[in-house]
Amino acid sequence: MTPLQDKLQNMRSVPTRIIQAANAETFTCNIAGNLQIDLPINTDGITKSLTLQNTLLCPNTPDTLVLLGKLDDAGYVMVIKDGTLKIINRQGETIGIVPKTNGLYQIPSAEYAYAIKATSMVSLYEVHCIAGHQNYTYVKHMFKSNQVHGIKLDPKQMEEPKCRTCMLAKATRFPISKIRASPRVEKFGDVFHMNVWEPASV
Repeated sequence: MTPLQDKLQNMRSVPTRIIQAANAETFTCNIAGNLQIDLPINTDGITKSLTLQNTLLCPNTPDTLVLLGKLDDAGYVMVIKDGTLKIINRQGETIGIVPKTNGLYQIPSAEYAYAIKATSMVSLYEVHCIAGHQNYTYVKHMFKSNQVHGIKLDPKQMEEPKCRTCMLAKATRFPISKIRASPRVEKFGDVFHMNVWEPASV
């Protein structure tokens, strides 16, 4: 997945996908395309191009992330040794040698600086999670009444997918009956009604 919309070719709409990162942050994607990246093959600045098919557009990710499993599915061979990741195509030609930096195999580029300085655009679902799982209608109202600062709601990502966290929370809470089911107490303090579910870490 990548935040670089201007680099994607043959863009098309795809069913909305919600991706959860290792830090529990979520990203919503509903556009895919082909992304061409330049991989270094030596330390002299020589590169070779690699086209990644079906790359998801995630405007809020700071980096372009490439899954080794997807490269494997496409027929590439990866060799990890001595702090480098070597990528070999079906013809046995080395098309990339990526060094390990801070525990990650990453390619430094000016595009990264551009990505992290871009305006933060988030989907309706992401704001729903950020705002403590407020309902979608209230989230929209927050933006219309200028109650949110620092992020912008992406008008192209206004889907309202079912939130699994909300579904599980509602399923485990007992409904409060509108009609009295037990006899009225005679003295104040004989019965206490308490909500022991809050606060929930979501």
